Parts: sequence; structure tokens; C-alpha cells
Amino acid sequence: MYRAKHEIDCGYRRARCSLPYGRRDNDSCPVTLYQFEREQHQVECPFRLVPCGIEGCVKRIQFNRRAVSLYFYLRTGN
Repeated sequence: MYRAKHEIDCGYRRARCSLPYGRRDNDSCPVTLYQFEREQHQVECPFRLVPCGIEGCVKRIQFNRRAVSLYFYLRTGN
């Protein structure tokens, strides 16, 4: 019983970042790291969700896709 709980909680357990928990692998961060490193990584992760940044938009987009979002906004005017 103790071992099973420890294996789940252990900071040295390897885990994927997986932000932002997308449905497809290419929508989520592929980095595998130690559990104790995960929180700090997710603060800086290029796949983390951030506010769009375009005035009036309430959507959240992946940090690494901000330029693409802005490009389409400027191109289409939406």
C-alpha cells in the first residue's frame, strides 16, 4: 500500500508535461521530465495557454501559436 502511494507521489517519477492536455499528441507538450520539475516547466512551457492578446478577444491560445493567431487575425480582419 505504501509503495503504490509513493510511486504516484514520488518526485523522481517521470511524467510528460502534456500541456494543454490536447486531444492529439501534436497539441500537447511532448517533454518528459521528473515530477518535481514539472510545475516549473509548465510555467514556462511553450504549449501553455495564454490570453490571445488581441483586444476584445477572450480566447486562450497556446503560447507557441500566438504569431500564427495574430497573422490570421491581421489577414482576415477577424
